[in-house]
Amino acid sequence: MAPDHHDATAPRSSDVPELPAAGVVPTWMARAWVIAGTVGVVASLLGAIVGVVFVRSLAATSLEALALSETVLGTVDDTATLLDDTITDVAAALDTAGATVGETTATLDEVSTTLDDLTVLVTEDVPTSLDAIGDAMPQVISTAGVVDSTMRALRFVGVDYDPDAPLDESLQEVDDQLAEIAPSLRDQREGMESVGTRLETLAQQGATLSDDVAAITDDLAATQELVDEFGTVANEAAAVTADFADRLIWQARVTQVVLVVFALALAVTQTVPIMLGMRMLGWNGRWPPGRRRVSSGDRTPVA
Repeated sequence: MAPDHHDATAPRSSDVPELPAAGVVPTWMARAWVIAGTVGVVASLLGAIVGVVFVRSLAATSLEALALSETVLGTVDDTATLLDDTITDVAAALDTAGATVGETTATLDEVSTTLDDLTVLVTEDVPTSLDAIGDAMPQVISTAGVVDSTMRALRFVGVDYDPDAPLDESLQEVDDQLAEIAPSLRDQREGMESVGTRLETLAQQGATLSDDVAAITDDLAATQELVDEFGTVANEAAAVTADFADRLIWQARVTQVVLVVFALALAVTQTVPIMLGMRMLGWNGRWPPGRRRVSSGDRTPVA
């Protein structure tokens, strides 16, 4: 029996490619796979580089903003502390001023009351008394004239009586002066009443001012509480900002690692179409790759 021609020309196992040769799969498709895989590898690597750079830049910008925010919050805390000290000093000064105004108001009330009593005394009681004295003075002057005449008559018996002016004349001068004093005192009533009215007005204004100072002190106390709360919130915000900055650094590093790992994994997956395309183009595993010519008898149809 004659030997089979196909048995004589059967290819060796080492010459048979594992995948179909270029004669079975179109060459353009194999080249497209190689190009697509290469582009995928390059794109994944470039994407990893760009992603890492972008994440670093974004993290740096965010950290700068957080650092600025932390600085501003520190300044706000210092400002709140300064405001708290200032409000404390102002409140203490207002307390002292309020106490002083209160004492002044009480003093003005007392002075006003005393002035009212003094007005009645000076403009009513004293002039009335002076009028009574003036009414009695003519009789006193007449009696003084008799006494003066008697005393002068007794000089011849050795009584030493020689005044510069007669007694009745001296009393008449006193009576004349007292007569001028009473109307003058009565004329002072309007001025003293005006002073009393002003004192009462000042006392009322002092009371109003004392109430206003007390209200301002209460408002300052409420403001101080708000400033204290604001400072506490600023401290908490600064702590949260610092913690967020730390977590941002850690998350940025993790993100960079994830991007690199994902890009490498994607690049590795792109090697599959590259290898398939090169094998279809006839690469036998050697370098540099070259197209291996395969005879028509070596081609194996794709199942």
